[in-house]
Amino acid sequence: MSAALASSETVISSIAFVCVALVSFNPWANMWLAIKPEFFSLQANPWYYLTGLFCLASAIYGLYLYIKLPPKEDVMGSGKKAILK
Repeated sequence: MSAALASSETVISSIAFVCVALVSFNPWANMWLAIKPEFFSLQANPWYYLTGLFCLASAIYGLYLYIKLPPKEDVMGSGKKAILK
């Protein structure tokens, strides 16, 4: 696996985490609200949506941190090859 492919796969999975948080915790159009609206409404269960905000913020921060990382080197400072690249 090339470094560019591994990097793009990780970015894609990080973007997927952001999308999952948006879809799962959207207070106006999520699947849980469609199944049980009296329990998953914003007024009935605000902690669910506060948890969703935390999950979304964590996913965005994780994506930001990963994009900010420098590229991984082929050979480490000790002369050994990196295991995962």
